[in-house]
Amino acid sequence: MTQGEPGAAAEPVQPQGDAVCWLHLVCESCGALLEREGDPHRPGCDAAPREARP
Repeated sequence: MTQGEPGAAAEPVQPQGDAVCWLHLVCESCGALLEREGDPHRPGCDAAPREARP
């Protein structure tokens, strides 16, 4: 079978976007993206280190 004939396999779908899941980097309390040690939480976040809280 050639392309375009009934029953012919469709072209493979090319993945789009970022395949990495960032969910594990999001603070559950404030929603801040924490990519590296010491990245800031949002003001008032209970999960922020004590020294970073106002």
